[in-house]
Amino acid sequence: MNQTPTDSRNDIIITEHQQQHIAGQKEKSIQKRLILLLHAYKCQRHEITYPNTCIVPYCNTMKNVLQHMIKCDKYRSCTYTHCFTSRQIILHWRQCNNSQCLICQPLQTRINLAQLNQTTNNTNDSLIPIPITINKDWQRQLTQEMRRGYIQKIITAIKSITDAEVMRDTSINNLDDYIRHIEDEAFKIAHNKEEYLHKLAETIYKIREQLDDRREKRHLQENGSTLERIETIHENYSHLSIDSSSSTTVIESQIKSSTHVDNEHKKTEINASSKQLPKHPVQFTPEDLRTHLEPIIKKLLDYKDSYPFKKPVDPVALNIPDYPTIIKYPMDISTMKDKLLREEYKTPLQFCDDAWLMFNNAWLYNTKGTSIYKMCTKLSEVFAEAIDPVLQRLGYCCGRQYVYLPQFMFCYGNQLCCQILHGRNFYYYNNLDPSRLNLPYNKYTFCDKCFNSAKGDSIFVGDDPTQTLIEIPKSLFSSAKNDIEEQETMIDCIVCTRRWHQVCALHLDQIWPEGFICHTCIREYNIKRRENRYIASKLKITDLASKLEKRVNDFLYYEGCQTGHVTIRVLAANDKICEVKSRLKDHYPNHAHDGYPYRTKVIFAFQEIHGVDVAFFGIYVQEYNGRCQAPNTKRVYISYLDSVNFFQPKHYRTDVYHEILIGYLDYVKQLGYVYAHIWACPPNDDG
Repeated sequence: MNQTPTDSRNDIIITEHQQQHIAGQKEKSIQKRLILLLHAYKCQRHEITYPNTCIVPYCNTMKNVLQHMIKCDKYRSCTYTHCFTSRQIILHWRQCNNSQCLICQPLQTRINLAQLNQTTNNTNDSLIPIPITINKDWQRQLTQEMRRGYIQKIITAIKSITDAEVMRDTSINNLDDYIRHIEDEAFKIAHNKEEYLHKLAETIYKIREQLDDRREKRHLQENGSTLERIETIHENYSHLSIDSSSSTTVIESQIKSSTHVDNEHKKTEINASSKQLPKHPVQFTPEDLRTHLEPIIKKLLDYKDSYPFKKPVDPVALNIPDYPTIIKYPMDISTMKDKLLREEYKTPLQFCDDAWLMFNNAWLYNTKGTSIYKMCTKLSEVFAEAIDPVLQRLGYCCGRQYVYLPQFMFCYGNQLCCQILHGRNFYYYNNLDPSRLNLPYNKYTFCDKCFNSAKGDSIFVGDDPTQTLIEIPKSLFSSAKNDIEEQETMIDCIVCTRRWHQVCALHLDQIWPEGFICHTCIREYNIKRRENRYIASKLKITDLASKLEKRVNDFLYYEGCQTGHVTIRVLAANDKICEVKSRLKDHYPNHAHDGYPYRTKVIFAFQEIHGVDVAFFGIYVQEYNGRCQAPNTKRVYISYLDSVNFFQPKHYRTDVYHEILIGYLDYVKQLGYVYAHIWACPPNDDG
């Protein structure tokens, strides 16, 4: 068989050309990712003031990656899309000193401290005092002494956080002149004093950020082999696998574990119960607080329905003389702004407390249907949406106010058939003698309707209507309103003293007796908390729980549902007797027995969501087996069931509930039970 001869040398030339082309495409893809990451980082801060304005494709994707990377400590093993590869790209960008780098060199246009000397030299002429045309009222109110004071504050703030090694760097010799130049420009172009101060705060933030970069780079160089490892990354760029068909590049790094830069900085692990646990109370400078909180103030002031809250309430002008009597601690946006500028806030939570004080005052004084009440509700939603990401960046859980609404109370009138809803008036009697027959409790409550419908000057009280009721004079009852709200408990981090909502922290002293440690400190100081032993999977498993759990997880698997594992456990199982009341015995003298024995069970289902077991479904059942007398023989009664809408994905919730119920009925059917009854809530007044 004849074959056409080929020139193998040409094959080699073509292959090398293709390889060079592929390498160039990889470098461009990495550069595109770097551009997106740098843009997303700046865009995050910009969106604090101007939310949802960015139109750059995939910006939100990179923002999510950056937010994830802040909390992620899995490094190479992390499965979050773009996490590890983006971390490698950012590390390379921050540490690259190669002026010929094909990835970084085209992007080295940002102003850093190494360029400050050149910048100020080029602008020395512009730093010579030149008369400025003052044509704005706020400029006339700002004296030269005040401007010099602001400049000195900026210089002091920057130098106070800069170590001596960085201060000796010749590239920041002209830092003072540079700041004066920036202040001068801000004074010229700002439209008002607030914008002027905001630009100064931005200057501090940017310079401090660049100083931190310089300090970290110097620290990396002192650690010996770091730069060699960066060079290894350069040499291995040709082995990075990039899917150029995707606009968001997927990089599968071939770098060996020995070149993993993140491990270079991994700190010694500290046990949470150790006596050597670091103590670093967090402190915020006034500049930090203004930088983060002034955009919130601006957002509140710019909101269309905020005008009733911009200035203090004037009871005389508004003809509301009772306002000072009802509202003990008034608050408004302008007062919050003044306190921020006067540096009265020491933590961002104090700012949040004042904001919620303002909202609560409006809700307290105005009734629910009024326009002010509705405007306050909308403004509080705007505030909560804006403040949450800011506080989370500062290491807190959120900026919201969580309260538990008043619980429904039982009314002892009408044979315990009605309830006292929150916000309703009621009457209560403090029982000073709980030893009396049929009055074992300290407090007895009556709704307004039942109390007033009782004829005469007394009312009959008792826990059991079938027993003798006690007559209590109405004069011994006190009136009240079911409106007492309970605030969510706040807990302090034992390392940095940041305050978190206990419900946000998911902390219990019974599990972690050493105290609460926030996620920021766990990540920053490499603290290892003790393992939570109180999880659903470690509860005792029964045959019923095993079968229900297998049924549900098999259903989710065959549906192709990628979700957290569902754990089902029987939390309680006890033998009880259903007692027959005397009136029922009198009505059915030949059929009613003294009691019907049954076994009660409590079954709960949990789903692991973000590493936490969440109870999403529970049922209470009563099982009357074959030894129980008729008519309850071989019957099961689902006496109560409830669910919360936390199961993910949500479109499988109802199916999972059905699987649990059908699985339970199938289980008891195999045990010989014949009948099943289910509890149903009686219809309310609305049908």
